[in-house]
Amino acid sequence: MFLRAGFRATGAGHSVLALNGVSVEGSLWLDTSGVTRSGQATGALVAIDGLTYADLPAPVGLSRWLELLRDHTPGYSAQPYQQLAAVHRAAGHDSEVRDILMAQRRDQIDRGGLRRRDRAWARFTGLTLGFGYQPWRALLLLFAVLAGSVALAVVLGRPGGGLEHTTRASTPTTPCSVVERVGVGLDLGLPVVKTGAAGLCAPTGTPAGQTLTVAGWLLQLAAWALATLFIAGFTGAVRKT
Repeated sequence: MFLRAGFRATGAGHSVLALNGVSVEGSLWLDTSGVTRSGQATGALVAIDGLTYADLPAPVGLSRWLELLRDHTPGYSAQPYQQLAAVHRAAGHDSEVRDILMAQRRDQIDRGGLRRRDRAWARFTGLTLGFGYQPWRALLLLFAVLAGSVALAVVLGRPGGGLEHTTRASTPTTPCSVVERVGVGLDLGLPVVKTGAAGLCAPTGTPAGQTLTVAGWLLQLAAWALATLFIAGFTGAVRKT
């Protein structure tokens, strides 16, 4: 099916071009530059729910096709995204398949009529895991938590501040060194591995020490949550579609 240069369509109905349920056994060439709405009419340009085709669609690139599915169809439907992903998967375009399925999830959030709770969870997993397709995002956030915990321990634990040696250290109640404060920060930001620095340096009763204590609780919670999310995304426990 070749709807390309010279093809024109205009209308004022629900969709200008209706290709719902059409089966194309070979190539599909769909140029929508000539598809317009008449007068002041509003609505979708194309309706392609149920449209199937055997080869990669032409002539525009993937980003334009995703724009077409998102902005110029009557509403969210999974089938057009799954069909586009299928032909790209058959062509061996794994990264494009991932982009298509992530775009499908975003469109589902925006136009799919999800319940508020499901929409919030989808947005959260999109940010932290790329909807399950990019679990490395959780690792990046974990590294950010780790960097923040180290910076917090170094700044708040400076001499006269929020950290001092415990009775287990050779010089109790004295200020902790920079290396020891870095170790405390690592202990706060790492969910499993510990350096042991927290046993030698402890928060004081000063405002800085109290702040470091509360921040440490929050940082540990965030670190464990992000590590769990990474494992869930890596093992496929988070729903991708």
